[in-house]
Amino acid sequence: MGTVSDMIKTMKLYTGLDRVANELAELGYDRCSGPIEAADVHKVTMMNYSGVDGCRNVVETLKLGKESRVLDVGCGFGGPARVISQICGCQTTGVEMQSDVRDIACLLTARCGLDDKVSLLHADATDDELISKTGTGFDGLVSWLTILHIHVSERTRVWKNANKALRSGGMIYVEDFYCDEPEKLSEEQKGMLARDVYIPEGLLPTRDEYVRTLEEAGFTNIRWSDETQTWRGFVEARRQAYADQKERHLRVHNEEIFNQMDYFNTTVSSLFSHSPLRGVRIVAEKK
Repeated sequence: MGTVSDMIKTMKLYTGLDRVANELAELGYDRCSGPIEAADVHKVTMMNYSGVDGCRNVVETLKLGKESRVLDVGCGFGGPARVISQICGCQTTGVEMQSDVRDIACLLTARCGLDDKVSLLHADATDDELISKTGTGFDGLVSWLTILHIHVSERTRVWKNANKALRSGGMIYVEDFYCDEPEKLSEEQKGMLARDVYIPEGLLPTRDEYVRTLEEAGFTNIRWSDETQTWRGFVEARRQAYADQKERHLRVHNEEIFNQMDYFNTTVSSLFSHSPLRGVRIVAEKK
């Protein structure tokens, strides 16, 4: 068995990473060097469902400003981390376990001229030594579509690390998947979740698990906002839009990348439409 950063590559979203450079080239930039506009990078690297508006909501909800420090757990290509820092001028530290994804994120951040505001680390959110790498005293912690990739036996460690990283009264803002009716998942759907979305063993957190483990880790004032209907519409619109632009994607990328992304988009849309998969936004405060 390989490492988690190897196994997650069964998820087509994390293969064909040349697509980022391909999209920049399509916008007229050099593939690997030279300055780029942050707004253009946002268009091709934001993997959260709420996009730039979601980042604005983070800044407002967590009351972030120039003096704030934010930790982004599972930062991917660094899209939200860069947007948050650009909006309010705060310092953002991102944590990403996939070294190839993190390397692209660092390059993009430097090319945007935001590397004085955004630091991106190759680290695992479940690691007991995480805090020695990130430091403490953060005002806020954000995470988009990351907890779903963490095995049920290790999720508690993420929240304990989050608590250690935050100052007293610091807040978390999490958008992720959950499932309160796992018995309604078919074996095929469990396989899709495990293989195509990299949810270990297909075991998603329930609402009760989220609330219980957050409380046990020292969080209070937990606010739960079900986003299922909005996300169901978003992932289907994403699937349709990508498929409709097939000829464009074949020109900019290649058939392999198009097929990978089309497969991923179709899988996620199918799961939201035909299984008990749900989406949530959670805001909570460290005691």
